[in-house]
Amino acid sequence: METLQKAEIDINAKTRYDLFQSFKKRFDFAQNDLGTNFQCSLKDVEKMFENNILNAECYMNDKYQVNLYRYEKADFMVIDRTLKGKMIYLSIKRLDKKSIHDWRDLQEIKNQLTSPEQEAVEIYPAESRKVDTANQYHLFVYPKGYSVGFGYLERLVDTTERNGGLNKAGQRGS
Repeated sequence: METLQKAEIDINAKTRYDLFQSFKKRFDFAQNDLGTNFQCSLKDVEKMFENNILNAECYMNDKYQVNLYRYEKADFMVIDRTLKGKMIYLSIKRLDKKSIHDWRDLQEIKNQLTSPEQEAVEIYPAESRKVDTANQYHLFVYPKGYSVGFGYLERLVDTTERNGGLNKAGQRGS
């Protein structure tokens, strides 16, 4: 995977309008089709659009686009008040819009854009909080020095090449 580079997305008026309409559909869908109690005014949706789409740091390489939200800019996705202003949120999608899911790519993206020693989580939410509108992945990166309360305590990486299946030659990292 190539190194991620800072990218500037030039958004003209038509593109901005189209992006906003797409963004707004997520909320319309949640309110109308899912019958949820989630209520959001048009002004709130516009504010989230400004923060979510237009104010993100954008990074790209040959395979991925990552929108990065640091600290207060990530707060729209942070529920725990003790972590507000402290988290980093990475919204990741492949350029070809296909599903990812090779965790090694997500680990490398996290390492490149934050720190190899920061921990991140990907959430598989309760059905009542599920959002599934695109092949887009979300990592929530904790502050430096914070360890989540679960997982392995020590590093153990097997770099032995294996033939076939999930452990095929060249798949294992170092």
